[in-house]
Amino acid sequence: MATNTHSEIIKECFDLLSDFPYLTNAHEKASLFNSLINELENYPKRQQIEPTNEALGACLYVINAQNALTLGLIGCYSYARAAVVVYDNLESALSLLLDKT
Repeated sequence: MATNTHSEIIKECFDLLSDFPYLTNAHEKASLFNSLINELENYPKRQQIEPTNEALGACLYVINAQNALTLGLIGCYSYARAAVVVYDNLESALSLLLDKT
């Protein structure tokens, strides 16, 4: 059951991220990144997940995605690069969660 909740959070992030190619200015992209960060805040922390390799791995991928979003917001990554890193990490997290069921 927890895995469904976890995967739903990630799927919601994919829905939000699908708007990225249509955003035209930095303000819109920053707003999207903040929305993604807020959504990922709902993902359980490492101490709250079941102690399996898949669950831990998925959690670490989510943390990587959060970090990439922050790096994009502070200008260390371009928004485009950050979006790719976020997508890749969320895809990996979702794969781990779905493969374990």
